[in-house]
Amino acid sequence: MRYENLLFDLDGTITDPKEGITKSVQYALEQMGLPVDRVDKLEAFIGPPLRDSFREMYGVDDEGILVAIEHYRKRYEEKGIFEAKVHEGMADLLRDLHADGRRMAVATNKPWEFAERIVGHFGLSEYFAFVSGAEFSGERGAKDLVVAWALEHLPGASGENTLMVGDHAIDVNGAREHDIETVGVLYGYGTNEEIEKAKPKYVAETVADLRAILMQ
Repeated sequence: MRYENLLFDLDGTITDPKEGITKSVQYALEQMGLPVDRVDKLEAFIGPPLRDSFREMYGVDDEGILVAIEHYRKRYEEKGIFEAKVHEGMADLLRDLHADGRRMAVATNKPWEFAERIVGHFGLSEYFAFVSGAEFSGERGAKDLVVAWALEHLPGASGENTLMVGDHAIDVNGAREHDIETVGVLYGYGTNEEIEKAKPKYVAETVADLRAILMQ
């Protein structure tokens, strides 16, 4: 089926942000006096809201979370934001979808101001009608709210003509709140089990698989 409106998660779906995010988390943990785990464990921070990850993985309370995020953002804004790469084949796919007349938006739990800078840095801004994300204050942190804000900027977008692409269950479930079907991608940072349990309409193991699904 051809979908005229496409929503893309950013971290793990369009880009591989592992280096920048994990190093910034390590910096925050150091500043907080918390155990600094190996990078592989910190991959769990890629995708979900930072508040949830600091709370669930390190038991940081509400007050501490604000401090941890401040430390994280200090290093991330200075260095980590561009310590990333676009997945191979993704820029070409976005270019071709845009040329095919699809309307696209980014829908990320990352603060939208960071997301806009990343999309621009990698030369992808022209492909997206809108970049939706959270606020630095934490407002609009849930995925369904991010999706809702994206839909507001794609007039006529609905569950019948819109598809969400993401690498975590939160992407699938956030889109489902708006009756939007999804593609769960397995080349990102969500586990295969997580994606399978979320039951997206489509599953893409590679960017090439994603191309086959979207270019219909």
